Amino acid sequence: MADNVKNSSVKVMIAIDIAKTSHDAVILWPSGRTKTFKFPNTLMGYQNLINAAEASAEDILVAFEPTADFHRNIAYCLRSQGALCHMVSSLACARAREMLFKSWDKTTKKTRGLSCT
Repeated sequence: MADNVKNSSVKVMIAIDIAKTSHDAVILWPSGRTKTFKFPNTLMGYQNLINAAEASAEDILVAFEPTADFHRNIAYCLRSQGALCHMVSSLACARAREMLFKSWDKTTKKTRGLSCT
């Protein structure tokens, strides 16, 4: 059963795309405002992420896809500061990418107006 995040005390949501040397994040505030953020895979980078969220770590929900071992450091650091961390299934991420980028509508829009000559 999925938790209902809307009724929880979480105020800021962060989605992180984990990589080897630097990570990309999208921060979503309850007002609907979003911000993209790139930060290095360092302790200072993790702290900069929390500072960019403009909230205390206890008010942050973080979601990421586990990638090799690169996700362990950031998960440990953010969790030790009080952020709520969730790992997103690789299969769920693959299905979402498939749904978003390989749908018939997107293909139709891309090929509309192209000739085969």
